[in-house]
Amino acid sequence: MAEAVARGAQLGIPAQTIVFIRDVRGLAPTPTRQGSVSELTDGIIAAVKDGNLVILAVLESKSKSNLIELSHRPGEVLGQVEWDFERFRQIPTVAGGRVYQPSQVRISRNFTKFVGIAPPGRTLSPRSIQSIELGLDFNLEAGAVTDEVLTEVARRMIGLMP
Repeated sequence: MAEAVARGAQLGIPAQTIVFIRDVRGLAPTPTRQGSVSELTDGIIAAVKDGNLVILAVLESKSKSNLIELSHRPGEVLGQVEWDFERFRQIPTVAGGRVYQPSQVRISRNFTKFVGIAPPGRTLSPRSIQSIELGLDFNLEAGAVTDEVLTEVARRMIGLMP
């Protein structure tokens, strides 16, 4: 799937600058500390353009016991996918070993694809998928949740493999 490259091309991003970044963390203040670092998502497909991190796709993998969290989390208004979108816009992001302030992160309901990865044979209800799709460009993929699967999904999205 060359979707990420096509999205990048629409934004003037050369295909060779688009990469999969597995280690994506956020710096968020807590009530007792200035800021702790925690994982934001399971990976992104992105490029750096004019000093900004342009996020073309966000990958979020879940186990069968917490798959529903993609659409809604217990005690929360937002599901994991919407929560990822909001955090990228509100807190400093560490990606590719560099810190980006929220003003340097480009993420959009229009050009960013959100991909949920579910265990084989598992899916969300049509209603849960619809609730995510109302606000974001979302697709649910099946695959065992491993680093290899995340890398493979990213490669297909970038278009490096058929």
